[in-house]
Amino acid sequence: MKKFRYIIELKDPGKQGYKACDELYRILKERNILERVSVGTFNNEVSKYATKHHPDLIRSASPSEVFLYYLCAVTNLKIRPSTFNFSVLHIPTDRYAGVRLGTKRIVEYSHRHNIAVQYWTINDSWEMDYLKSIGADAIMTDTPDVAYNVFNSRV
Repeated sequence: MKKFRYIIELKDPGKQGYKACDELYRILKERNILERVSVGTFNNEVSKYATKHHPDLIRSASPSEVFLYYLCAVTNLKIRPSTFNFSVLHIPTDRYAGVRLGTKRIVEYSHRHNIAVQYWTINDSWEMDYLKSIGADAIMTDTPDVAYNVFNSRV
C-alpha cells in the first residue's frame, strides 16, 4: 500500500477545476512529489479530466465512481486492476448516497485491489479508533491533536 504524505482536494468544477488540476500537476511534477500526493474532487468532470490529461496523477474516486465501487465491494465482485482509474478512496464513514462506507468490508476489499481508503472528516476519538482498528489508511480531521493521541496510544 502506498504511503501518501499529502491529500489535496480540488474544489472548483469545470474550466476552473481543469485549470487548477493542470497547475497542481505542474507543481507536483516540478517538485518531484507526484507520488506523495493523492488528489480528490467532488466533481466527476474534473476527475475525468485528470485521468485523461494526467494519468499518472494519484487521484481518488469521483462521487459516481464511489457508488459503482461500493456495489463491487458489497457483492465482492472480482475486478481487474484496470477497472477503475483511481487508487484512493476519499470517503466519509457515514451515509453517502444512502450507504455506509466506514466498514471493514470496504477497507479489506480495497486493500485486496491495492486501493487506499482515507476517511473524512473524522473528529471523534472513538471513530478514529474504530477506523484504525479496521485498517483505514488515513483520516482527515479538524482535530489533529485527538488523532495524534489515538494513533500513538499504546493501548
